[in-house]
Amino acid sequence: MSLKKQLLFGMIAILTLTFISLFVLQMTATQRFVERQLASHAKDTATSLGLAISPALQGLPDIASIDTIVNAIFDRGYYQSITLLDTQNAIIIQRTNPTQIDSVPNWFQLLFNIQPPLVDSQVSNDWRINGKLQVQSHPGFAYEQLYAAAADNLLIYGTGSIITIVFSLLMVNIISQTLTSIQTHSQKLSNGEFQSIENVPNTFELKETVLSFNAMTNKLATAHQHVNEEILRFKTYALTDKQTNTGNRRAFEATLKKMLLREQIISDPPSDGQVSGTMYIIRLTSLQTVSDKLGFISQQQYTQDVVQKISAFFAKDKYPQVYRLNDADFVVLSSVVDPTLRIEEINRLYQHIKQIDKTEYKQGVVAIGAGEFSPGLSYDVVMTRTDNALTSALESQPSVFVHSADDPASNKTQWRAILDTIIAQESIEFVSQTIHQDKYVMYQEWFTRFNENSAHSTSDIFANAHKHGYMLEFDKLIVKHALSKLTKSPAKIAINLSRLALADSEFHAWFFNVLPVSPTITRKLIIEIPERAIVDDFQQISDFMAQAKVRFIQFTVERFGAQLSSIQHLKALRPDYLKLDPRYTFAIHLEDEQQRLVKTLVDVAHGLGIKVIAEQVESEAQALCLESLNVDCLQGFEISKLEQVF
Repeated sequence: MSLKKQLLFGMIAILTLTFISLFVLQMTATQRFVERQLASHAKDTATSLGLAISPALQGLPDIASIDTIVNAIFDRGYYQSITLLDTQNAIIIQRTNPTQIDSVPNWFQLLFNIQPPLVDSQVSNDWRINGKLQVQSHPGFAYEQLYAAAADNLLIYGTGSIITIVFSLLMVNIISQTLTSIQTHSQKLSNGEFQSIENVPNTFELKETVLSFNAMTNKLATAHQHVNEEILRFKTYALTDKQTNTGNRRAFEATLKKMLLREQIISDPPSDGQVSGTMYIIRLTSLQTVSDKLGFISQQQYTQDVVQKISAFFAKDKYPQVYRLNDADFVVLSSVVDPTLRIEEINRLYQHIKQIDKTEYKQGVVAIGAGEFSPGLSYDVVMTRTDNALTSALESQPSVFVHSADDPASNKTQWRAILDTIIAQESIEFVSQTIHQDKYVMYQEWFTRFNENSAHSTSDIFANAHKHGYMLEFDKLIVKHALSKLTKSPAKIAINLSRLALADSEFHAWFFNVLPVSPTITRKLIIEIPERAIVDDFQQISDFMAQAKVRFIQFTVERFGAQLSSIQHLKALRPDYLKLDPRYTFAIHLEDEQQRLVKTLVDVAHGLGIKVIAEQVESEAQALCLESLNVDCLQGFEISKLEQVF
C-alpha cells in the first residue's frame, strides 16, 4: 500500500474513531439531560396537580371535578401516565398514553432507551393525607429532542469530518507529491540527471526537505561535473605520455588492434581489397648515455627534439599521431603501402631526424625499424616483425631496416646468443643514485647496466630478455650481484625486479633461499615494485611482501599514480615508500593543477604511514616546490648524480 493511502486511511480511521467517540459522549450527555428534564417535569406536574385536586378529595371525593382537572393536564400529551390513588392505594382515576412515537424511528428508540421516572406526590389537606398522585412524563418529547440533537450532531460532525478529510486529503496530496517528486528526482539522480525540484511547498518542514534535497542535488551535480572532468583528465593521462604529449603504449595498442580488425583504416583500400600501412619503431639510441652522463633535463631535451622531428615529418600524413612505447622507443603508423616507397620514406625520416645530431649522442641519434601491417595479421606478428627490423637497424649503417617476408628469422637466434653470453659471463654492473630526505641519505637506488654488447641499450636487452623467456634468469642475476655487494654498501640499497619475478612462486622460493639469514644485511635491502604489478598481480605480490617483511626487507612502489586503481591496494600492502610517477613531478613548480594532485597523493600516503619520494628532480625550483607539498624524499640530478657501484 502506498504511503498516500496509508496516511489517508489512517486519518480517516482517526477521524471516524474521534467522531464516534464524540457522538456517543454527546448523545449520552443529551440523554441524561432529557431524562433529568422528564423527571423534573413529572415532579412539577405531580406537585401542582396535587394542589389542584386536593379540595375535591375532602370528604366524599368529587370525581367529576377531579376527572376534569386531570384530563385538562393529561390531554396536553406530555405524560405517559397519571394515576390518582386513595389512601388504600386504590385507583381513583388513571390516564395512560401509548409509548409508540411516530416521529422517531423505532431503531433509534431501541438504541437510546429512555425510561421516564415515575414520580409520587401526596395529596393532602392541611395535615391530612387524602391520597397519592403518580405522574410519569411521556418519553416522546425526550426522544424527539434526542433525535433532533442526534441529527444536529451528525450534521455538525459529518460536515466537520468532510471538511477535515478534504483538508487532510489536500495535505496528504501535498506530502505525497513532495515525496513523489523527491523519489522521481532521486531516480533521476541515480541515472545521472541532476534536476532540482521546481515546485517548493509552503509547509515549513516540507519546504526545508525540498530545499535540502535541491542543495544536495546541486552539490552532487557539481561533484559529478568535477569527477567527469577528473575522469577526462585522467583518461588523457591514461592515453597520453605527459613528458612528450604523444600517445602512450596503451593508446598505440588500442589504435593498431582496431586497424588490424578493420574497425579503422589508414589508407584507401587498393584494388585487391587489402588495407595496409607501415609501422615505424624509432629508438633513441643514445638516450641511456645522455641520461647517465647529463641528467634528466638533457634527456628530456633530446627526446623532445626527436619527437618534434618525427611530428614535422609526418604532419601531412593521414594519421600523424606519434606514440611512445617506452623511454627510448616511439612508434608512427604511416599510410605508405608500396615497399619501394617504404624504403625511400624510412631513409628520408632517418636523415630528417639526424639533423639534430650532437657530439653527446655517442650511439647516434636514432635507429629505425619498419614493418608492414594489414588486416588479418595479429598484433603480436606485426610487433615482432617491426621489432626484429629495429634489432637489425641497430647493427646497420645507416641505422635503418625494413622487414620483408623474405628476411631470415635470425634475430631470435642472435638475441638468444647475446642473452646467453650475458648470463654465462655475468656481464652485469650497477650505477647508483642517492635518495635524500632533507640532507640525509634515505637509500640508494641501483640501476642495472650491461658491460657486454655495448651496441645494445639496457632497455633493449631487457625487452628481448622478456620476449625470449630470459627475464627470470636476469632477475636472479641482479639479485645475486646485489647481495654480493650489499654488505659493503654504507647505505640501504634498492633494486628493481620484473613483474614476472614478483608474481612467480618458484622465484619467491629461490629468492628466500639465497637471501642471507642475518637481519643486519637484509635490513639494508629495498625492492622497488612497479605500480602496475600491484594491480595485476596483487595476491602474488602480497604473499611475497608478507614473507619478505618478516626478513626485514622494505618495499617501494614506483611510478605511483600512473594506475589510480592501485590506491585501493595500499592499505593492504602497506609499502614503506611510494615513488611518484615522473609525469606528476615534471615541471610541477609551473603547474598548479599538478601541485594539487601531488598534494592529494601525498596526503593519501601519509594517512597510511607511507613516505613519498619524487624522482627525476632536475632543478632547485622543482625541489623546493615538492618540499612545500610535504614530499618526504627527493631523487634526481639536482640531488645526486649517477655513480658507479664497485
